[in-house]
Order: sequence, then structure tokens, then C-alpha cells
Amino acid sequence: MDCRCKSCQGYYKLIKLVNAFTCLPINNNMKICKIEGCNKECDKGRRYCHEHFLARKAEQRKVRKDAGLKVRTKWIKNCIICGNEFEAINKHISKYCPVCWNNIKNKTLDSNNNYSYVGEKCEHRVLVEKIIGRQLEYNEVIHHLDGNPKNNDLSNLLILSRSKHVSLHQYLNLEGAILQNQLGDEYYEKWKSLIKPLSLNWLNTNNTEYIIVDTIKGW
Repeated sequence: MDCRCKSCQGYYKLIKLVNAFTCLPINNNMKICKIEGCNKECDKGRRYCHEHFLARKAEQRKVRKDAGLKVRTKWIKNCIICGNEFEAINKHISKYCPVCWNNIKNKTLDSNNNYSYVGEKCEHRVLVEKIIGRQLEYNEVIHHLDGNPKNNDLSNLLILSRSKHVSLHQYLNLEGAILQNQLGDEYYEKWKSLIKPLSLNWLNTNNTEYIIVDTIKGW
């Protein structure tokens, strides 16, 4: 039985001998933490066990901070939405200032969980499954064109793949954040009239396969 030894926290195979347990190392070449008195196994590629590695890094950060040095390298970048400067931890990936990033993450007219339910199932899924005559597959997602999860009018629902649904929301969140930065408090009313045409335009220009529910024949 593989387990961790209570005394040294190393990985061992336990073998029962009479009424006692003897620990035999699984790997005789196991690297031991270089801290004196610590018999724990080193993290892969390191000279310290995980506990002492974290403690050592924390001590190094404290020394650098006390010396007035940067604890972590930061890059000064301009937000692609508002143009303001911000400190970025990642030179190549970071594109948005904290304010615009929070706006992007919260770009929905209603809360993500503000759906209408039929029992334990979302109403929009129940409606679509009734129309297509089968259960939706895992990769099939229902999208609300106007961004309102309570508007289950058939003309407001479309079926598309899970990956395209994520990409569509990423696009809408970015466009919404840009518009909010430009219009301020007037953003919400304007966004209601733009979200549907923006969604359809993105779907068509990206050659996305989708079905608007009220166009399904026989309904």
C-alpha cells in the first residue's frame, strides 16, 4: 500500500510485520530536501520539499520588499479599451486595465443564474428539446440573442456548439466594455439595441453553424 510516512512525509510502501508497520522506500534514489533535519522528498526539479520551497520564496520576497526592490516584475502597458496605463504581470497576455477587465467579466444584462426553471431544468432547454424531439447533446448550447436569460421567445433562442458559444460571449463582452467606456451611463440602453445584430453578424462572419429555434420546420 503506497502512502506517506507520518514522520518524514516521504512516499513509502507499508508492509505489515506482526503487530507493527515498517516503512520501505519505494524509490531508493529519491532526492531528499537539503534543509537539515527534513527528510521529505524534493519537488521535481528542485532541491527543497514543497513546504520549504514555499517558505524560501516567501523569505526572498520579504528581503526584496524590505530592500525597496520589486517583488515581482511588472510591465507598464496601455489598456486597449480605455487607453489608460496599468501595471501588467504578463508582458504579452495582459491587455486590459483592472477596471475594464472587471467590465468585461460582468457584461450581461442579468445574472448568469437568472434563468427561468421548469422543475430542476432550465425552461429554455425544455422548450428546445420539445421542439427538436430529443435531448440536447453535451456540445449543444442554447444562446439568448438579446442577452436576457428570461426571454425564452423562440425567435430569441438559437442552438450552437459549446466552443462557439464561449467565443461569442468573449466577443460580446469585449464590445460591451468598449461601448461602456465610450458612453458611460448611456451604455445600457444602447447595448440592448446592439447586442442582437452584433451577435448575428459575428456568427455569420465566422462561418458558425447555428439554428434559430423558431425557424425549425414543423413547429
